[in-house]
Amino acid sequence: MFRRLEALGEKMLGLVVPKVTAAAGCPPDPWCATCGTCHFKRCSYTPTCKTTCGSCGYYCSASGVTMTSLC
Repeated sequence: MFRRLEALGEKMLGLVVPKVTAAAGCPPDPWCATCGTCHFKRCSYTPTCKTTCGSCGYYCSASGVTMTSLC
């Protein structure tokens, strides 16, 4: 009898509190990072969630925003 109540309680709890499984993901949008004193570089995430950046330049275009150096 006690086992039946326990199993019923677990079923009811499963209905009230849903199980959540979240997959790890990385932001897809690239961004501009400061490089040196007045240069920018375009950075983004690889499929394995590691950061990769391009070379330093005077401008950077990412996520619809273009950043230019002021030097």
